[in-house]
Amino acid sequence: MCYNKSRSKGNLLQIKIGLRPTARLEIDTMANNEKKITKAMNFGAIIDLLSTMPEDKVLAQFTIGKDDKATVVPLTVGIAIDKLKHEMGLLSKKNAGEGKTSKVTAAQEQMEREILLYLSDFPNQLFSASELCKNIPGFAEQNPPVSTQKITPRLNAMLNRGEVKVTKEKGKNMWQYVTPEYEDDYEDEDFEEEYED
Repeated sequence: MCYNKSRSKGNLLQIKIGLRPTARLEIDTMANNEKKITKAMNFGAIIDLLSTMPEDKVLAQFTIGKDDKATVVPLTVGIAIDKLKHEMGLLSKKNAGEGKTSKVTAAQEQMEREILLYLSDFPNQLFSASELCKNIPGFAEQNPPVSTQKITPRLNAMLNRGEVKVTKEKGKNMWQYVTPEYEDDYEDEDFEEEYED
């Protein structure tokens, strides 16, 4: 391996891998170390390097077991790539917090479900955020009660997903339920006649 440092615009660390001189990993380390080499970056660079080799090439052999029950297991390029991809998948799950919902996120999702449920009961009616806070069962009884400051970001998130729409009336945002397309399809008379017994 060969390490080169250049001093232009911070320190640039270039790692040239001996087996493939064109494979270069460049990381800007800067003076304050803002960017660091991550495990995922290392795994990706190793996968890139291994991808240039034949899949059946044996990289190493491991002896598993003791004495007469020992077995020699080869580690091929294909197996190594699969293992590294698996590890990268585990890293992405860990970093994304997949499968784990925080209490705050769970509470926000519950609030959104309650808002949608209420709005779906009145699909043609417009509501301000303060009206929703007062009208949705349980919102006013919570300690502290749900405020417009809490409900507005949830409404905006739902707006971005297309679950509600907003119109301005007298300088106020008025929120309305958006009927999903598939609900309109089921209300079609032909559909009901076709499946009636």
